[in-house]
Order: sequence, then structure tokens, then C-alpha cells
Amino acid sequence: IGMVWQFDDPWETGFVHAKSYYEENGDLLVQGTYVCPDGYALGGWVLNQRANYAKPDKYRKISPTQKKRLDEIGMVWSAVAERWEAAYALAKEYWKEYGDLRVPTKYKAPNGYALDEWVRSQREKKSFRYPDARTNRTSGCH
Repeated sequence: IGMVWQFDDPWETGFVHAKSYYEENGDLLVQGTYVCPDGYALGGWVLNQRANYAKPDKYRKISPTQKKRLDEIGMVWSAVAERWEAAYALAKEYWKEYGDLRVPTKYKAPNGYALDEWVRSQREKKSFRYPDARTNRTSGCH
């Protein structure tokens, strides 16, 4: 009578693509617009997982098992925080080498990151954007 015994699971399809991306790139910092070579919109899928996880428990659309599986392949639940921490680490290295954060205009970190722009942005945002945890680090690099 035409019984279908197995359906394609959209979450599993996304997970397989995410795992492949992680294995190839070493992270899951996928741009929201990223599309896999086979046409799968992985960036959108990853954004949806982050959004679903960020919801309060009773509205969360990601199971503990799904979260665990994503954690095992390096899921980044807050790309903004992850990128901020990576830039902070570069600023800290600069401070260790030069003793200050007077980063010259157009300065690029060894990995090519525009550290001058990040430092300038932090100075502009300090008074109204970031919580004390980001502005009052005890490492000596403020």
C-alpha cells in the first residue's frame, strides 16, 4: 500500500554536512551564507542550531543528544564570543611583544587578522557595549 519506512531526517542531513565541514576545516565557525559544494546551505543550518539552543528550555528545539553530538564535533554556540576571544588572544600577544596596545594603522596579526581595527572598535564600544568581564581582565592587557 506504499508504506514509507524511512524518511530523510533534515537534522541528520545537516549534522553529516557539519561533521564533514569540521573534519575539513577544524572548526564550525561557518559563515551564515556558506553553502557546501553539493548545494547544502550549511551556514543556515548552523545558525538555526545556535538559535534553537539559545531558546529557553521549554521552547528549545534541540535535544540534549543533538547538543552532545554537535559539541563532539566542535560546535561553536556563540560565534561572536568565539571571534572576540580569538581577537583578544591576538591583542594579548601583541601586548606581550610590544608592551602596549597602540597598534599601528593597517597592522595585521601574523595570521592576517586586522588587529588595528579590532582594537579601535573595542575602544569605541567600551563605554556602552561590553560587560565588565571583557573590559576588566586581570592579565594586564586591557
